[in-house]
Amino acid sequence: VINCLSSFQIYAMPVFDNLEFRYTCMKNKRCSWWVRTGFWLFFGGLAFFIAVAFPFLPSLAALIGGIALPLTLAYPCFMWISIKKPH
Repeated sequence: VINCLSSFQIYAMPVFDNLEFRYTCMKNKRCSWWVRTGFWLFFGGLAFFIAVAFPFLPSLAALIGGIALPLTLAYPCFMWISIKKPH
């Protein structure tokens, strides 16, 4: 249970940061504690819903990893090409 709760916090933090960043850009002010709590509840509920609605998702981990690995290895190359724009 502790491992699941801590891994959720680690992997969900970029999502919370992104939600907070978008809110800050739209409103031009910092997030209040109740908005931040609302983001946490919304994303936690969404993750819970996905976990309950798709219980077979862990068995697809190998397929998802097989699709993501080539993209992970090729993405820096595509970034370099788009930044440097070689002839």
